[in-house]
Amino acid sequence: MPLGSSEKEIRRLLSEKQHWLVTHWLEAKEQAARRPVSDLTDTQRAALEKRYLEAAREYFPKRVSYFLPFTGGSFHRITIRDQKTRWGSCSAKGTLSFNWRLMLAPPAVLDYVVVHELCHLTHMDHSPAFWALVESVCPDYRIHRKWLKEHGRELIL
Repeated sequence: MPLGSSEKEIRRLLSEKQHWLVTHWLEAKEQAARRPVSDLTDTQRAALEKRYLEAAREYFPKRVSYFLPFTGGSFHRITIRDQKTRWGSCSAKGTLSFNWRLMLAPPAVLDYVVVHELCHLTHMDHSPAFWALVESVCPDYRIHRKWLKEHGRELIL
């Protein structure tokens, strides 16, 4: 609600959106229940994250090199991060960024994200031409995209 909204306006909106709010709250609760519980100590988790990060720094450039001839474009550099809301990104300057947690996903899902970001080197949008290029390299991209939406929150240590 905008700052300064009256209590009456807030109650009206909550009443109108009650079904949507409850539905999404229940979905979030269900997803949280499915999320794996880790018994790792903080030290163990940090050590494993470091190993996965190092592996990702070695692995992603290989996958980028493999798919680049199929997608075209050129990039400046590759960064590996621990992003909370993104699996990958491509900047206008040609920096490809990938989330190390993709190392925990099925290889085909990781490859889809690599292809997705590489296609942004040619199409810096999500236009039909962009998705056609993605599909030409990764025909099953919809399956992998759906997998990430459904299971991405489970990629934790």
